[in-house]
Amino acid sequence: GSVSLLGGNLTEAQDRYTGDTAGSEVAWSSGPSVQFYRMLAYYSARPETTVYYMDPDSVPLARFWLDRLMRDMHAQRPFSVLGSTYRGSNWDSFSDEEIPVALRRHLNGNAVYNVSHPFLLEALSQ
Repeated sequence: GSVSLLGGNLTEAQDRYTGDTAGSEVAWSSGPSVQFYRMLAYYSARPETTVYYMDPDSVPLARFWLDRLMRDMHAQRPFSVLGSTYRGSNWDSFSDEEIPVALRRHLNGNAVYNVSHPFLLEALSQ
């Protein structure tokens, strides 16, 4: 395997992430979203590629977390996305009615993506 670093090359207008407006408008997190979709598009052009995406504001807490992730990744194959839903507390002060369903059930960006999987390729085409 190999490790690569890919920059998002966002414009100032695209580089938005303001947690104080979370839940009030979809565009509050457009920066990470644009970066994420550019990453998927870039790697989807490379056959048989599996990518781990780590949100820029994430900090690993467990020792040997990447070793564990690699073991899980190999044990769970085949998959399109290996990850979890958001489990943070940023939205605790909002009621379910205040948060759009897409945000309540969105995947945590920290996940492994099989970018050659038909499911992800279909999602990217939309």
